[in-house]
Amino acid sequence: MSEATPLRGRIRVRLLSLVAFGLLAPLAAMAALGSWSIRETERRVLSERQVLASSVAERISSLLAAQVDRLQEIAGSSTFDQASEATRAELRYAFVRRHLVIDETFLADAQGRISYMEPKSRPLAAPLAQVVKDGRPLISDLIPDADGGRRLYVLLPAKNWSGEVLGLVGGVIDPLGPHLPALLRRFQLAASESIDLVDGKGTVIASTDEGRLFLESDHAQFLASLIRDHRTTSGACHGCHQQEGASAPRTPEVMAFAPLPAIPWGVVVRQPESEAFAFSTALSHNGSLVALSLLVLGLLLARGAARSVTRPLATLAASAERIAKGELDSPIPPVGNDEIGWLGASFERMRLALKRSLETVEKSNRELEARVLERTAELEKANAELKRREEGRAQLLHKVIGAQEDERKRIARELHDETTQSLAALTMRLESAVSGEPPGKARQSLAEAKELAVHTLDEVHRLIVDLRPSVLDDLGLRSAVRWYAERVLKGQGVVVRFEAEGMDERLPPQLEIAIFRAVQETLTNIAKHARAESVLIQCALSDGLLAIDIEDDGRGFEVSSLAAPGKDGRGWGLLGIRERVELMGGEVRIESAPGQGCLVAIRVPVPKEAPHG
Repeated sequence: MSEATPLRGRIRVRLLSLVAFGLLAPLAAMAALGSWSIRETERRVLSERQVLASSVAERISSLLAAQVDRLQEIAGSSTFDQASEATRAELRYAFVRRHLVIDETFLADAQGRISYMEPKSRPLAAPLAQVVKDGRPLISDLIPDADGGRRLYVLLPAKNWSGEVLGLVGGVIDPLGPHLPALLRRFQLAASESIDLVDGKGTVIASTDEGRLFLESDHAQFLASLIRDHRTTSGACHGCHQQEGASAPRTPEVMAFAPLPAIPWGVVVRQPESEAFAFSTALSHNGSLVALSLLVLGLLLARGAARSVTRPLATLAASAERIAKGELDSPIPPVGNDEIGWLGASFERMRLALKRSLETVEKSNRELEARVLERTAELEKANAELKRREEGRAQLLHKVIGAQEDERKRIARELHDETTQSLAALTMRLESAVSGEPPGKARQSLAEAKELAVHTLDEVHRLIVDLRPSVLDDLGLRSAVRWYAERVLKGQGVVVRFEAEGMDERLPPQLEIAIFRAVQETLTNIAKHARAESVLIQCALSDGLLAIDIEDDGRGFEVSSLAAPGKDGRGWGLLGIRERVELMGGEVRIESAPGQGCLVAIRVPVPKEAPHG
């Protein structure tokens, strides 16, 4: 790929970036101001809907409260008599000739039976008996009638001076009547806007949209909780008006809610988001177009300026690329009389001097080349011989370690199959002899012999585990390392912390055995020599590389003093660790100093094509 293209591209990108950054600052300010304006507009829209919902709620609450207060006056009158003509006339005057919300009124006796209704209508399904029993007023949610209709009830108990319920004064609100929808339409601001009156369960009992009557949306429970807690809310919602089972896509809406004061109902104002936020949407769209147009214009101007600079530079870059490839015969063309032209003239002088130098060096190189080839052949021959010997040593070491592991396995099997069986039988016979021997010196001797046999059996078991731990064959390297660390170190009061990552799958058997022996030797050295209080073991397998770090806080040692094994036997353990790891193609790093603990870091590549067998 040509060097000129990246050079020209970098300068062009730099100029374009400078222009873009110069435009981005005012554009960012415009975007921030526009975003703030949009948010402020949306906030005002939501605030207006919230005020509208609160106004409707207060208006309906005041009208209904006035009628409820009138019913309460009749119910609390000392002359209340549900059978008297005066009481009935008062109901007719108050609620038939001047009704606003309540469509029907009635009187009931202390047994909950209707004694008078104006106007006469279908049978009532009101919970009269409940109000008589509880003695508390009730403004109900929607209650189904026997003929399939639904109505709401205002029930007030009439009591005497002793608190005894004498009867009921009630009102009926028909959701299908004209009063509530007409009242809601007075507050409707737009044709796309709907105002709903919901009961305590979130069911629509009146609406400016007839299709929403009796609707229970997926927000019914939420609205019921707002009514119960007497809280207001506003915001955007999705699918608020969708009926249960409808398959049409949900329309984003703006919703505001306000509960009725002192009445367990609420008012919901809804409008499609596209119409409620039409102004902010248009503002955002037009502002984006203006910003994009300014940015494109600035980039086009920057591109024209960049081309006037990058063309001569591209010529020099192409010439420099030819020189770098060794093409010194073509002269560098003139690129002008400015600073870039002076640079081109300097390149031309450099080309001529370099050409003369290379011609001189080339002659010397041919002579050196012959001597280098001769020495290279000798080195290749020596390296081949060294490689052959190293491969032979590695094969021999591999066989020795393999034979050692096979012998360990054989000895462990023989100890398990023969020695432990004999010791177990001996222990059982000594146990029988002890139990059959009367108390005395002979029995004590037999008991001591039995304890010695049990101890010997435990030692043999320990020796079998050290020779070939079954946890390595059964559960793999991670479990074997954790088990051996806890077995060797925790018994000496050393705190062991073990961390493993990415070692869920088994590794090749030879790799597991070699690495386990290296870790086993390291932990044994810590237990024998380190005098450590805590040990951290970290194992990780990632991207085909097994990493094991073992770090202790012991007394440490001088690593250089154990670089080669001594006559006293020191250093052979570290040599064994290195040879086992290097035999698997890995490497070992040991870091330590007197009084500063020790770190043994093992890194071994894991072959992908050799799974655990």
